[in-house]
Amino acid sequence: MHSMSRRLAAVVGALASALVPGVALAHSAGGADGVGVASSLAAEGPGVVALLAIIAVPYVVGVRRLWARAGRGRGIAVREAASYGIGVSALALALLGPLFVPATDEFSGHMAQHLLLMVVAAPLLAFGQPARAFAWALRGSGAVALHSGHRVGRSLVVRAMTHPVTLLAIYVAVVWSWHAPALYDAAARNEALHALEHGMLLGVAFAFWWRVRTLALGPARRQVLAFFLLFAVMFPELVLGAFISFSSEPLYEPHRLATVARGGDPLMDQQLGGLAMLMLGGLAYAGVALAAMLRFLSGAERARSGAERGWEA
Repeated sequence: MHSMSRRLAAVVGALASALVPGVALAHSAGGADGVGVASSLAAEGPGVVALLAIIAVPYVVGVRRLWARAGRGRGIAVREAASYGIGVSALALALLGPLFVPATDEFSGHMAQHLLLMVVAAPLLAFGQPARAFAWALRGSGAVALHSGHRVGRSLVVRAMTHPVTLLAIYVAVVWSWHAPALYDAAARNEALHALEHGMLLGVAFAFWWRVRTLALGPARRQVLAFFLLFAVMFPELVLGAFISFSSEPLYEPHRLATVARGGDPLMDQQLGGLAMLMLGGLAYAGVALAAMLRFLSGAERARSGAERGWEA
């Protein structure tokens, strides 16, 4: 068993080594003139495939080991494993899709990519209990790492950093910063900076959705907090989408050049991207918030019915 763990660690290490240059090449700006935000398959493909393998392979190994020991659906539910699998597929679509259909040259396509990363892939991955699966994949070393993580998680600094209000502030700051025209244009023209942009967007979204999940599974008071947290993060997204949609001129020069080169209208393209953020992003948060509130209300109703039956008995 330990030899298998060592082989798995070696494979992950090799994939990580391949990922370093690959991610730096991901989402190239298409040259010094800034025309063409999507990159070539040869430049982007290996790094993205390595990233997906690092995310998917240990998870599958861990779930198989856990279910072999505890039984199918124990420890990690079938729906949680399915959620993680769909999340990996969404991540692959977001990162590999532009290689075949270079829609990210347009701002609207690039915003669709961001939405896939932040409101589709991130929550699906977060709901799949990846920490538990990875711990089982690495056996003894994974259990030690998970235990150490729990100990670190109880520290005052980590608790402050993972407080819902802190994560909400970080989430909003990251999203707004990377959509500021100066930083956005710089990332569109620099491969490494663009990879950092997507990594930060995915990472902060994953942390946010992980926190929402831990709250939603807790007592009623924490479920209500998850509901308000989702609505709180929705409004800055709506404001940003409205700001982009109703701008009177194109804000992002690389997309303007790319859209004009294709014979399109850059302002209309920008408006479509802003509306996607405004409508689809807002609907995603509102839908999950509504589901959280319905879960809370159904739990409260079951508790009330149980109490009434107890009095009648």
